[in-house]
Amino acid sequence: MAIEINDYLFVLGRDIELGKAEVFVLLHSMNIEYKISFQKERILVLSIKNNVDTNYLINRLGGTVKIGRIISVNSNLEQDLRKIEIPDNKKIQFSLSVYNNSQLATRVKEIFGNILKDEHIKFTYKTFVNSESPKKLHKTGYGIIDLVVFSYYVALTISVSDPRAYKLLEERPENDFLKITSTRLAKILINLSGAKENQTLLDPFCGIGAILQNAMLMKLNVIGIDNDKQSVMQTRKNLEWTKKRFNLKNNFKIIEGDSRNINRHLEKNFVDIVVTEPYLGPYIRKTLSLKEARKLCNELESLYSKFFESLKYVIKDNSRVVFIAPRFKTKESKLCGLDMGRVFGKPYRQIEIPHLNKNSITFYGINKKIIREIYIIVSNYS
Repeated sequence: MAIEINDYLFVLGRDIELGKAEVFVLLHSMNIEYKISFQKERILVLSIKNNVDTNYLINRLGGTVKIGRIISVNSNLEQDLRKIEIPDNKKIQFSLSVYNNSQLATRVKEIFGNILKDEHIKFTYKTFVNSESPKKLHKTGYGIIDLVVFSYYVALTISVSDPRAYKLLEERPENDFLKITSTRLAKILINLSGAKENQTLLDPFCGIGAILQNAMLMKLNVIGIDNDKQSVMQTRKNLEWTKKRFNLKNNFKIIEGDSRNINRHLEKNFVDIVVTEPYLGPYIRKTLSLKEARKLCNELESLYSKFFESLKYVIKDNSRVVFIAPRFKTKESKLCGLDMGRVFGKPYRQIEIPHLNKNSITFYGINKKIIREIYIIVSNYS
């Protein structure tokens, strides 16, 4: 089987479907042509026609753990492994990340280990099974060669998500787990919007500003709205810290107000992108009864419908909205959700997510009593 120069292997995080959707939408928004060569479990192999900066991609993506370049498809394995450029270090850290096919992994370990010995190169060896261990791959003082084995593919890891970047954002002055959207999810949601640099992104239920923080790091101008005075204060402090800490030039604006009346706070056709994890109801400690869930769903439907009705006055035509809606597990072992067609209304249409053939993606957060559905919709008034 011939190997194309631009064949890349993406190792996805735990939310596989969400990770795939993010990769597909981001590449499309960057005008990068690709075709799917292989996908199974956490592994996605893409043939990409354009030259691509994988370090930029891994820093931008929230649902991808590492990116590798395909170097072998189990033919001429030794010849392919000898083509790997070995770092000029006194000691090499050689690791195998094995997601499938332990037999092939054993062959790779033996052959590449012998190659290093033949070159009189000292090395340490680690095996990671179904675990990317990115912290270890960021270990300093070592030349690092990490090979990914899955099915008949062998890939050389070229870009790895750095968990230290996520921890750095968590140093923000204000944190509140009841109001926070995780950094990984925030990045995924923004990427699903297809947002581009210098556009204006609105989060109308901004909490403490986690989505806005990540959007600023992606060089977007941001607007946050919340009807809770403390949340507005927290968001402002967090964004001031973000702008100073990362020396950012883009703008932010925080408004204390009701998302059902956005048109009172913003000019017409002012917003390019909307990305939000809205108010999902009070924190649920015990599983709701079906009656309680239906009552909550009706309340949220009313809130969201009024928000979307107001939004149409400030969002530009053909702009994207990435929106999370809840479904609730009940004591009667039934799911209770919202009528999203009624919520969105006629001015908006749902977008089918590329290659997934569906209009929403299911996401399970920390609170297992709530199932989140992520929708991508577009404003269309013409």
